[in-house]
Amino acid sequence: MTAGQAATETEVLIAGGGPVGMALACELGRRGIDCLLVDDKPGFHDRPRAAVVGPRTVEFFRRWGIADQVLAAGLPFDFPIDVVFTNRLTQRELGRLSYPSQGAVQARSAATLAAYPPLAWSPYTKTIIGQQALEPVIHACLARYPSVAERRGTKLLGFAADEEGVTATIQGADGEATVRARYLAACDGGRSEVRRLLGTRMSGSGDVGQSVNIFFRAPGLIPALGKAPGFLLWSFAPGATGSFLAIDGRELWVFQRYLVAGESFQDFDPVAALRGAIGLDVGAVVIDHWHWVPKQLVADSFQSGRVFLAGDAAHLMPPSGGFGLNTGVGDAVNLAWKLAAVLRGWGGPGLLESYTAERRPVAIRNSEESAENRVIMHRTMHAAAHIEDPGEAGAQSLARFAELLPLHDKHFDGVGVYLGDDYGTSAIVVPDGTPEPPRSALRYHALARPGARLPHRWLADGVSILDRLGLDFTLLTAEPEDAAPLAAAMAAIGAETLLLPLDAAGMRDYEARHLLVRPDGHVAWRGDGFADPAAIASVVTGHQPP
Repeated sequence: MTAGQAATETEVLIAGGGPVGMALACELGRRGIDCLLVDDKPGFHDRPRAAVVGPRTVEFFRRWGIADQVLAAGLPFDFPIDVVFTNRLTQRELGRLSYPSQGAVQARSAATLAAYPPLAWSPYTKTIIGQQALEPVIHACLARYPSVAERRGTKLLGFAADEEGVTATIQGADGEATVRARYLAACDGGRSEVRRLLGTRMSGSGDVGQSVNIFFRAPGLIPALGKAPGFLLWSFAPGATGSFLAIDGRELWVFQRYLVAGESFQDFDPVAALRGAIGLDVGAVVIDHWHWVPKQLVADSFQSGRVFLAGDAAHLMPPSGGFGLNTGVGDAVNLAWKLAAVLRGWGGPGLLESYTAERRPVAIRNSEESAENRVIMHRTMHAAAHIEDPGEAGAQSLARFAELLPLHDKHFDGVGVYLGDDYGTSAIVVPDGTPEPPRSALRYHALARPGARLPHRWLADGVSILDRLGLDFTLLTAEPEDAAPLAAAMAAIGAETLLLPLDAAGMRDYEARHLLVRPDGHVAWRGDGFADPAAIASVVTGHQPP
């Protein structure tokens, strides 16, 4: 910054312009919050480092108006979302887990609904889209908001926080500059510079293996399979263990190769690895390959004063289950409305304090679930080690594999994880005394208990109840006149609250006469009446403990 040049001022400085940073910018932009996003890359990721988008994340995309664009940029609608297990891709199929394609999800035939119960829980299932295709779609969303600015090719060099805000130094093509912000949100990835500068510790099991990702083009792979494709194809051949992820359903793939004892990245031959796992030469052209170490780690705190961690800056998890990106987007949505509330003057001191309390347990659960899935996969690989052997050894190996196969349903379709974020113990949620349902990676319990996501249901006009929620709080009620005192108490604090009348049958589904939904779609309070509406409003806006 040249002498006399004024610092750039903004309300929120976002470090990191990947999916999580852009999600935070979208949520802030929708609320008219000034924010500046900086990222040291000049553009977007050009490699599919993440590819599984869970149904809850697509629900967020729906409310941003980009769900259809995300689905269109993913796998073709008729591409099978199956997981196929083989000894080598073009040889023997050992087993298959089948899930409905995006076309079948959208058609919602009676047969599909009967065969796949999770379709009752959300308008969406998991969506397969490479990060390199996803980022431009999210960026087109945030570009709509005039309060969002961004500087790509700009690095955050350092920052200092005080009681009033954060002063950061950034460096771009024009040299160094100073940014003065009320808050700093670190979405700068697993090697977060902000987390390092804060000195925030991370806890967990640490490294959980070594992997090599090979990004390649092979138009001849699907025709050579000799079987129906899937979005994920596993090879269990000795020395060729790993998974092939379909990126575009035509020619782009990523092979995630698990390194085993005695192997190193230095002597790794990606072309030979592909040939060995596929079973023949399909003319694959390697675009890139990189070595990486999966980790299970969660930051001990997601907040230090006016600085917040989100996404991989706050938690690292193996890709087993596809929870990492989705957990990060959940962080962004949770943090954004709280920042906006405080910046607009109606959020109390407990609101931002609740961020770590709500999101850290989710990150721990999801990262541990991911690590457990990886352990199960290693057990399966070990069981299948002799799958190609003749005679009794091969038969026993196949039998052990078959025993373990059902355990992978939660690995590849963890709907209970995607939809199961629960803030029931949060200080800004008013409990109603109902017990928490048993946690399950496979099953989502569609209960509107305080802290849980408001369960989706289709309304008479053919839209989801999720489409009717307001930008901030929403008060669902079959008796608007009786609900008026709570709406007035929220208005007195300054929290905008949409009154959403439902018929009595609709409210019975939620087991209460009135139900207050937070800006992130989670239930803040429910009940048949209220002796002290001002106390409820005070708790859910962070002004006092329950």
